[in-house]
Amino acid sequence: DKPLEVSVDFADTTDKDGKPVKNACSKWIKLESDKFVIPPQSIKDLKFTASVPKDAKGGFWTALVYSYAQGQVKGPEEITLNIRMNIEQALRIYVEGTIERKLSIGEFNASFSKGELEISGKVKNSGNSFQDVKPTYLVIDGSGKAVKSIRGAVFRTYPGDEKDFSGKNKIDLKNGVNKIIAVFDYENAELLTTEKTFSI
Repeated sequence: DKPLEVSVDFADTTDKDGKPVKNACSKWIKLESDKFVIPPQSIKDLKFTASVPKDAKGGFWTALVYSYAQGQVKGPEEITLNIRMNIEQALRIYVEGTIERKLSIGEFNASFSKGELEISGKVKNSGNSFQDVKPTYLVIDGSGKAVKSIRGAVFRTYPGDEKDFSGKNKIDLKNGVNKIIAVFDYENAELLTTEKTFSI
């Protein structure tokens, strides 16, 4: 019911030193306007141009952050607090024909104790774009029977990074040699798989 004055800025993914990663593309983007007013019950089209270098290869990304005043609230000791909202929107640029999607398993471990299966490992992104990875774990008992399928939490890997993954799950297994097969689904034609045997 009120007009909103909105400002726009970029939020790049940063490395461990706090510097934008090499795949950040905010430096390519020119906004038509970084400040504008949206009337009540209205929609604003935000226009921008992207100047992509000719030698760019792979996937690039940044985020647009929309910031606006939400109003005021009373804080402790009669302090008035100004509330500001920030909404983030992903912006991705893929250079067609140059994307290399490649993951590899660094390590994979499985152990069973007190009725709980614990898994951990590392996945390395050897490609040139980030990947959202969907893991599934298939548990096979000593007789070769699949006894449980476990869906792991989806995680994101960035180029050059090694991502740790882990999880615990209650499961009923018999004594003997068991096996767990890990299947990592990502934007590739082939699934990445690995397996581990563990004894109870």
